[in-house]
Amino acid sequence: MKRTLLLVALLAVMPLANAQDGKNYAAVRSAVASAEKNAENPKKATNVATWTKLAECYMDAYQAPMGSIILGMDRNELKLLLNNIKPTSTETVQIQGQNFTKEVYPTVNLYFSEAGQLQMTEVTEQAVENSLSKALEAYKKAAQVDEKGKKSEDIVAGIKKIGEYFNVEATNAYYFNNIEKASELFESAAKAVAGAPVNGCDSLSLYNAGFTAWMGGNNDRAKEIFEQCKAIGYYGTDGEIFAKLADIANKAKDAAAEKAALEDGFAKFPQSQSIIIGLINYYINSGEDPAALFQLLEKARQNEPDNASLYSVEGQIREKLGETEKALEAYHKCAEVDPKYPYGYTGAGLLYYNKADAIAQEAQSLGTSREDIRKYDELIKEWEVALGNALPEFQKAYEVAQDAALKADIAKFVKDIAFRLRSVDPKYAEIYEQFQKIVEGN
Repeated sequence: MKRTLLLVALLAVMPLANAQDGKNYAAVRSAVASAEKNAENPKKATNVATWTKLAECYMDAYQAPMGSIILGMDRNELKLLLNNIKPTSTETVQIQGQNFTKEVYPTVNLYFSEAGQLQMTEVTEQAVENSLSKALEAYKKAAQVDEKGKKSEDIVAGIKKIGEYFNVEATNAYYFNNIEKASELFESAAKAVAGAPVNGCDSLSLYNAGFTAWMGGNNDRAKEIFEQCKAIGYYGTDGEIFAKLADIANKAKDAAAEKAALEDGFAKFPQSQSIIIGLINYYINSGEDPAALFQLLEKARQNEPDNASLYSVEGQIREKLGETEKALEAYHKCAEVDPKYPYGYTGAGLLYYNKADAIAQEAQSLGTSREDIRKYDELIKEWEVALGNALPEFQKAYEVAQDAALKADIAKFVKDIAFRLRSVDPKYAEIYEQFQKIVEGN
């Protein structure tokens, strides 16, 4: 199953030196050794240039395995760049459910997408171990001795670049399924810019550190990092952090913490699907009165009385709790509050559509006795009514929807329903033909 790392899409550029040459490694290592020796000299250690030079040498060492290779380039560009240096082996591999062409070179393995673009790299021989961490230490030492701040801009730029490289390494580790390492590297990216002299906040990397820790089952670490995210006011897409904290509490059998996380998240993100589902499951499994859930929703509506989506949320909750009529009332109220908001119509449409499917399944399970045949005929009439109710809801949703992808999905429902009802009334056949053309792009 393909997994997608939330909030990250890194195909970063890594402009590097000339890699596939042993002489280059020797030169890089020699430069590092010389710079380290200077940094050990008490007189030279007070000079900011000593430390920036050391940091640059470590950065060169980090970049050395890749040469001038850049993520995102295609294979033809790479052939020209490498001056026809051929890989030692080539094979097709599958990573995260996707096929890649893996090319093996002396210092690095390259992974090309099916479209021929370089998407991942895997360094197999470092010029200097832990070069990124060492470069960060050198830059921070440079900042300490740069009392007048003359080189502050260069130092900050260097540290930010290190943060970017940590992110690239973390993303590679994630896709190669080394989840624990990915979490550590994402955290390193966040920490790189968090302190002096950058004093920045890489909330995305911090979140990804927590996300990968949670994915790997290290819940204590994930909780600690997610709490850090909350402290800086970063909650992830639609408050995803609250859903994750609730999940961690659930696994720890801490019902009070689970409820608190979900209710806190719901107060801030009442439209979040993961939080809504978490709350519904909590109240169903705990046996607590779900009235508290609707009190939270009503409080949100008091703050935003014209927010139609809050009625759509109520409809979803009512539907999950089996309160069909109240769910329909909420969906229709949603459409009343904002007639141009499509989700009230789609909510009601899906409720009717799912009801029709359930009726159809029941009808198909019947036998051939006279009583079963009578029951079958009754169910078919109910099925027609349910689909007949669903159709105008989806048609209205299609009419008001602005998002192209949503509009396309709604059109498929209209087409499907009209097709099923085409023998009931000629009007449905006409609707089917109209939306078949829309779905096919004609």
